[in-house]
Amino acid sequence: MRTQPAAAAGLKAAVESQPELSITVLGTPAEEAIGGKIDLIRAGAFTDVDLIFMAHPAQQNAPFLPTVTIAEVSVKYHGKASHASAYPWEGVNALDAAVLAYSNLSVLRQQLKPEWRLHGIIKHGGVKPNIIPAYSELEFYLRTPQLRDLWELKAKAEACFRAAALVTGEVRWR
Repeated sequence: MRTQPAAAAGLKAAVESQPELSITVLGTPAEEAIGGKIDLIRAGAFTDVDLIFMAHPAQQNAPFLPTVTIAEVSVKYHGKASHASAYPWEGVNALDAAVLAYSNLSVLRQQLKPEWRLHGIIKHGGVKPNIIPAYSELEFYLRTPQLRDLWELKAKAEACFRAAALVTGEVRWR
């Protein structure tokens, strides 16, 4: 038996047997990016609520999803643009730094604890193929079950970001 239909049947029976009971199903928009629940709390959506259950869509039925701490990390590399064909030696490639940082973090995964997560994207990598990128940007999420572990993971990730800037020459990062 799947858990959702069983839960719905139980809720239906509870509501029918307790006329004073009310159930509200409320979605929280923009949850992954900006925390929709926070906006709903501030707007008073949960003021008269006695009990809350949270459900999160997943690829499979799961009665439990682990809670994790998260650090959202944005890294920007600044190099020097140059024409990639005419004067490539004049440029400092910020995209190279982003690619190396991404690769460093991918390799780092082998040494992470099983419950730790890190995932990210290269958000900006240049404007045209014939221009050495002067700017690149990565966005990563670092996640661990314990806050103290998050600080450790963040330090490891920062070392990967710094190494990428160092090896690409004069690239600056923040």
